[in-house]
Amino acid sequence: MLLFLLFFGFQLIVINETKSGLPCKIFKYHNADCVGRMIVDFPDNLPTNIQDIDLSGNRVRILDKPVPYTKLEKLTLRENGLESISVVFFGKVTSLKQLDLSYNKLKDLNLSSLTNLIHLDLAASGVKDELLKTRMFQYLVRLQSLILRQNKLFRIPDSAFKGLENSLEHLDLSYNNFDYIPSEISKLKYLSKLVLNHNSFGIRYEFILPTCFSELSNLKYLYLSSCGIKFMSNGAFSPITRNNLTVLDLSQNNFSYLNDSLRLMHIDVFNLSSSNIKTLSELDGVKIRHLSLNSCSYLFKNGSVLRETLQSVCRCELQRLDLSWNGIHTIEDGALFCLSALTSIHLDNNILGNESIQKDEFQKMRNLQTLSLNNNEFTSFDLPVLEHTKSTLTQLDLYDNQILGSKIKTGKISFPNLIALKITIPKVDITKLILSIDNKMPHLKTLHIKQHTNHHRKCKGKGHTPYSTETPPWIRHASAFNHLKELAIIGYQFKTQYDFETLLSFLSPNITKLRLENCNIESTWLQCLNMERLKYLSLTENTIDSLPIDIFWKTDKLSYLDLSSNCFTKIDYSILSNLKHINTIDLSDNKIDNNINVDLLSSFYNLTYFDLSGNKFHCNCDLYEFKNWLKIDSKVYFPEFQKYECSSTTPESVYLLEYDLSRFSCYNKTMVICICLTTGTIVLVLFVSIVCYRRRYSVRFAWYWVKIKLRPNSHHYQPVPTSSDTTDFDVYVASNSNDFQWVKWTLIPNLENSSYAIRLCIKDRNFPVGGNVMEDIIEFIHASRKTLLILTPDFVLNEWNYFELQRAMIRDLEEKQDMIIPVLLKPIKDKDLPRLLREIQLRKGFIEWTEHPLGKELFWNDLVKAIQEDSTLSRYKDNEINKWRKRTSMTYSHVI
Repeated sequence: MLLFLLFFGFQLIVINETKSGLPCKIFKYHNADCVGRMIVDFPDNLPTNIQDIDLSGNRVRILDKPVPYTKLEKLTLRENGLESISVVFFGKVTSLKQLDLSYNKLKDLNLSSLTNLIHLDLAASGVKDELLKTRMFQYLVRLQSLILRQNKLFRIPDSAFKGLENSLEHLDLSYNNFDYIPSEISKLKYLSKLVLNHNSFGIRYEFILPTCFSELSNLKYLYLSSCGIKFMSNGAFSPITRNNLTVLDLSQNNFSYLNDSLRLMHIDVFNLSSSNIKTLSELDGVKIRHLSLNSCSYLFKNGSVLRETLQSVCRCELQRLDLSWNGIHTIEDGALFCLSALTSIHLDNNILGNESIQKDEFQKMRNLQTLSLNNNEFTSFDLPVLEHTKSTLTQLDLYDNQILGSKIKTGKISFPNLIALKITIPKVDITKLILSIDNKMPHLKTLHIKQHTNHHRKCKGKGHTPYSTETPPWIRHASAFNHLKELAIIGYQFKTQYDFETLLSFLSPNITKLRLENCNIESTWLQCLNMERLKYLSLTENTIDSLPIDIFWKTDKLSYLDLSSNCFTKIDYSILSNLKHINTIDLSDNKIDNNINVDLLSSFYNLTYFDLSGNKFHCNCDLYEFKNWLKIDSKVYFPEFQKYECSSTTPESVYLLEYDLSRFSCYNKTMVICICLTTGTIVLVLFVSIVCYRRRYSVRFAWYWVKIKLRPNSHHYQPVPTSSDTTDFDVYVASNSNDFQWVKWTLIPNLENSSYAIRLCIKDRNFPVGGNVMEDIIEFIHASRKTLLILTPDFVLNEWNYFELQRAMIRDLEEKQDMIIPVLLKPIKDKDLPRLLREIQLRKGFIEWTEHPLGKELFWNDLVKAIQEDSTLSRYKDNEINKWRKRTSMTYSHVI
């Protein structure tokens, strides 16, 4: 037995070792992540109910066998060098809805069986004009999105889109070799999004949309970026003037002038960025909500925004205007007066200064909410131009400017409705900035403070910054932070622990996002970090080497934790155990060697992202479970886990996944024996459980009998002599409670209340009230000359009826007489008939009840004859008794 257990345990270990080598990660039994596993054949060992398979970045060249997963809905075969797909491959996956074959080398493709496909990606897959001639899409009648980006297409053959006329909504033909817009597109009458970026429509010819595009009444998104458009013909956009476009993208082209056909259009987002446009006169009267003029240096001569430049868009009802990256250093007085409907203006990455914008420039913008002045040359907050925006402005971005401490004055930052403020303060103490923030900004929710610094992270060992109790001068103004929900302090070097703790103590208890990055924070400073509603915490680029044990006791709602670029050598994962909602943990670029608790990480149900890149692992048996966890069923994504390196003295890098760690090399013999014994015990328990379940009635009745025997003053029954003179009843009636009405109104009147005067024992009538049912059954069967079985489907399913059958059989075997009379009241299926009853049926048959008058008379004659017949006339033979004892699951000796 011991040898068997050892062998079985060994087999389990080997099986587990084989399973750990599976190439794919399984998420919740429905999604398979097989990315970058060097797979050469389509896997056939995944769960049969798999719905999503990602095989990106492998080496599957040919698919010539049927897909065995009939419930598959999404299949990604990106970057495999795939050349051929057989017709039979998609034969069984009619449920497929999303298919990605991008970045392959397809020579032929048959998709006729994918009638439920919704999204098809064939980007950079080698699709040529000849392949489109095969009408490969004609059976894809539900396809809504088709990506043909970055192929070698010069033209679209006739009827290439046959079958897609009533379904296709999104078509991407960007990065191809078209020199004119294919007219075949016009047949897609439900098309709403058309992407034609990076083609050559305007190099050889003047740009114009085909007149047949007038049939595209649902077109809302049109992308024509980087198409080499130099000139536009008259009426270039006339076919779609009735369309209310959501997006029109003409960025990165070479045209200098637009076309008058735009004047009748309504465009929500119009992108003219990085073009050579010199005038906006053609936009006069065009309804535009968002106009992007990034990098349009020809439009702003000598870096100035003139009145005449934007005069043409005054009637466009603009709400958002983007003038970033134009080298603007001056805005002429009144240049923005007519844009009174603006709610957002971006002037990022220019060279604007304090005097570049006149005081009244934003005066008429009574709805201005967002002002972005990122990366300019402003040196102070007290800008005259901001005076007229204080009551409306909700977002102000002054990142990467040159604001000087000498220009910061107390109380100058006062915007009563400001929600978000982003500021960069080079070489300025943060206390001066906080003194400048008015404490009467009740709506301030987001504050980002950035300071350029030359500080480099340096792990300090056991020493730490001395603790100071000097009260910072900004403590009385910290009430400005009472309503904050998001705070980011980047690059500021806290001088003392008390300075850091005081800042945290005056933050709002409702803060949800906190970024303290590159702030020289040490491990001992984190004791007071206990904000109850914190969801996002970033402490990257500090000098933290450990975490206080109670740091997360109150922050149980935390979902994002960034501890990258610190000094950790190990992590006490028990500290993280309270983070039940965590989904992202970043521990990259630390010094962690092998301290990874797989069991605890597996208990984080919501964890989906865990970054350990940039650490040098000490590859030994401590990492065995972690290595397997990287390869097998795990819902967690590890960025670049294939590049996790082992620390080594050799110049060549050794990757963790390639390091040879086996189970037998990591566990000693004692552990193997314990596993084998445990496995054997489990198998034995399972075997006993199965036997007990199959014999559950016998086990249960034996248990009842033991309890009866152990009860004080219990009865010890002796076999009753066969003489009818010593019995109290002629017949014991064994029936189900659901058949009592038949017994009461049919059986009793015809046997007991008739001329036959047969004495019947009826449970519901003769059993004593409050007695033990099992004792009563045994007693009254022995007190009756014969036993009458009223057989119905309910009878064979009831455990007490089955007990009555067994007791009657035991009495037959003890007295070697045939005392059982089976009566079939209702038909019973053969599969439901117990083995004991089947043996009785084969031996002497059943007396069957019928509703036919003549049949009833025969029934009562046969039944009375069987009751009155002397049992000694049909004694069992010795060989039949032995046969019955083998068939009976519980004999008299088993029970007594």
